[in-house]
Amino acid sequence: MERLAHSIAALVEVGEWKPIRLSQDGPGISHLFFADDLVFFAEASPDQLELIKEVIEQFCICSSYRVSNSKTHIYFSKNCPQSIREQVGLTLGFEVVSDLGKYLGVSLLHSRVTKATYVYLLDKMSRGLSG
Repeated sequence: MERLAHSIAALVEVGEWKPIRLSQDGPGISHLFFADDLVFFAEASPDQLELIKEVIEQFCICSSYRVSNSKTHIYFSKNCPQSIREQVGLTLGFEVVSDLGKYLGVSLLHSRVTKATYVYLLDKMSRGLSG
C-alpha cells in the first residue's frame, strides 16, 4: 500500500494525477488509505480515468490484491455531468452511487457536522460502557 501511495504522490508531483481541492487555496487530496480500503480522488475526465485505471491495474499486478467490482463504488460531485459519470462507470465497471453510506459507523457524506451527526455513536459507546 505504501508503494501505491508513493506512486500516486509521484504522479501528483509531476502534474499527471489531478487531485481534488476542497477549497480554492486548499491542498489537493489524491487518495486516502485505511487498512485494505482505498479511496481515490481525481478530476472527472477521460485522461484521469485512464490514469486511475492504469494505476489500479499496475497495483494488482505488483501485489496479491484484486479489486472487487461488487464492493467498489464511484461517487461524483453534483457538478459532474451525467455523461461523464456514465462513461467512467462503464469504463471501470464499478457502480456509480449518489451516497457513499457509512464507513466505520460514520457517514461519509454530510453537510454541516453537528452534535446530532454523531449522537448515535455516543449512544452506542455509552451502552457499551454501562453494560
